[in-house]
Amino acid sequence: MPYRDGLRFIAKTPDQLAYLAGLGGRPSVECSGSFTDEQLRTLPREPLEAFRLHENPLPVDLSWLADCPELAEVQLINCSGEMDLRLLTRLGLERLVLAECPGLRSVGSLAEAGTLRRLRLGAVENYASTPVTELALPPSLESLHVYAPVQVTGLDRCRALARVRFEGQYLERELWEQLGQLPRLEQLSLFRQSAAALSARPPLPSVRELRLYQPLLSQGLDVLPQLFPGLERLRLVLPPEGEPVDLDVLSGLHGCEVEYLTDESWSALSRPWPTATRLVIP
Repeated sequence: MPYRDGLRFIAKTPDQLAYLAGLGGRPSVECSGSFTDEQLRTLPREPLEAFRLHENPLPVDLSWLADCPELAEVQLINCSGEMDLRLLTRLGLERLVLAECPGLRSVGSLAEAGTLRRLRLGAVENYASTPVTELALPPSLESLHVYAPVQVTGLDRCRALARVRFEGQYLERELWEQLGQLPRLEQLSLFRQSAAALSARPPLPSVRELRLYQPLLSQGLDVLPQLFPGLERLRLVLPPEGEPVDLDVLSGLHGCEVEYLTDESWSALSRPWPTATRLVIP
């Protein structure tokens, strides 16, 4: 079977992992469940480009990943064992996902990951079960997705950042002003933000696409034209109990394509929106 088939091979038991190792490995591998260090180290290093570790309750030494010359992506999700992230900053990774991993250590070292282009951070805590309160960003980022209530630092150094998505936290004025210093920022996604609270903020003229999920702005859409004068696409997902949207207040967004729906299913965020209302502001 050729390597370049785009398939991700999933191992859920040690026997499946041993079988995969017997095949010579694969570029994309997901290990879901309890695996020891010894078992994970049986994976062939040469072909591995993307490694995902899910639902593992055991402590894991990630140092073996340093022997994977083509590795570009690591995802650690719902792993409760202790893991030190410091090594990952020296692997030349381009993409990193961290979510629901209470055993992560050295999260602050991510600022040193000079090749990282895409970072997604979920509810991460340290080994003492104390929430991580600060995330220092590497300046190489092009895409950032934060869905944990953390203080982000170094955002203004990420001059190549084009896509930003914040969940679970209120955007303080300082963070908003740092967004305004990003010359390539084109797409901004916000969750449960109040438009009234943003009305006094400086505009973000570089943003071309804005996505608002369950926003607290049934009466505040009128601030969007002044906040995003260059907007070309606006997507709204409104809570089912929300008030009707008055799109007349968006008349200042000439030529902007608007797409919105009221849906109580969060799965609507990750699939095409067949029930969405679409229109273009004249």
